[in-house]
Order: sequence, then structure tokens, then C-alpha cells
Amino acid sequence: MLVFKWKLLIGLNRTEVRLNFQIDQKKREILDLIKNHLGGNVGHRKSQDTYYYGSTSFGSARNVIKYFDHFHLLSSKYINYLKWRKVYILIQNRDHLTDKGIIKIRNIKNTMNNLNTTII
Repeated sequence: MLVFKWKLLIGLNRTEVRLNFQIDQKKREILDLIKNHLGGNVGHRKSQDTYYYGSTSFGSARNVIKYFDHFHLLSSKYINYLKWRKVYILIQNRDHLTDKGIIKIRNIKNTMNNLNTTII
């Protein structure tokens, strides 16, 4: 399963946005190849006996964008990718530091398939 998501963390003094790119698989080998190409981490969930690739770094996000801008997804995940990419651009433009930018990010998040969580 391929998941594009982010968390919107709202604390007492500031709001923080974290982009996350995640892939879940039953076998680890392909995830190790992705990690070697994009950066990030591979972990194991004992309870489900599955492996996951994950990254929250902006360097890895940039690599993901380069990859998926060249090799397009062929499902509704492409729409979620475009939304995730838009949030990446908003963050790179420092729009997430403004109330208007946070509202944009929330609105984008609310249009995605219930794959995301907001922690308040």
C-alpha cells in the first residue's frame, strides 16, 4: 500500500506540519531498494508481520517528487500524490508559517481519502 500523508500538529506556541511518505509490503527487499534510492527508513511491524518504508525528511520528499513526476501513478493515489506535493511546495515557500497557509493545508488535507490524521 502506498500512502501520502502529513500530520498537522498544533501546540501552544506554534503549528508544525510533517510530510510523510509511506509504503507497506509483506516483504522487505523492494523497500530496501526504495530506501537506497530515495533515503528514508525501513521498519517491521511484528503485530501484522509487514514491513514499511517511511520518510519524513524534505530531502527524501524531493526525491519522491522527482520520481513520481517522471513515473506517474495510475490510480486515485496519483490525486493524493498531487495534493501531498502541493503541501510540500507550500512548506518550501514557507506558507505553512502563516495562518492562511495552515488553512490551505487543512483544506487540502480534508479532501484526501481518510488516510491522514490530525493531532490537536
